[in-house]
Amino acid sequence: RSKKNWDDTYTAWTKACDTGEAGSCTDLGRFVTNKHDPAWPGEQTSETYLRQGCDNGDAEGCYWLAEADLPKKGDPPEPAYLLLEKSCEGGHGDACAELGSIHVQRKTSFDDEIAAGHMETACDTGHFESCKELGSMYLRGKGVEKDRARAKELAQRYSVNARRRHLRLGAHFGFPYVA
Repeated sequence: RSKKNWDDTYTAWTKACDTGEAGSCTDLGRFVTNKHDPAWPGEQTSETYLRQGCDNGDAEGCYWLAEADLPKKGDPPEPAYLLLEKSCEGGHGDACAELGSIHVQRKTSFDDEIAAGHMETACDTGHFESCKELGSMYLRGKGVEKDRARAKELAQRYSVNARRRHLRLGAHFGFPYVA
């Protein structure tokens, strides 16, 4: 976190990456994007480290490699899509959520089914925004069979676990209910 430690951080992650620790290669790839001068001895590009992490089995490295090529709307280029698939298969929730979003945008029933599968995986790996989206899909019967109970369960998972994006001021009033 402190620039005072950056040299030691670079050295430690480089050693770990050189010994085959894929996650350290990914961390190093993200780390070298921080502005610093002069360059560290033997420093390579961020993409090189991310590729090394991805190739050695770190799903997060594959995601960050793909992330740079993802358009805001529409289909990504095929190499980026394949990296997202590899990352999702490796259990990285952000990649699964991104794949789900890509398929939802295509607006076909076949793609909705694929999207639901990716959203399910993303939700199960801790990407709670996907739980919200998947719950909405269950509520409408989009890509999955309509199921209000499952939709409610996913909405609750989202509300309990998602990061808060607002500050609640004042008292919260309501009536308790019993199921």
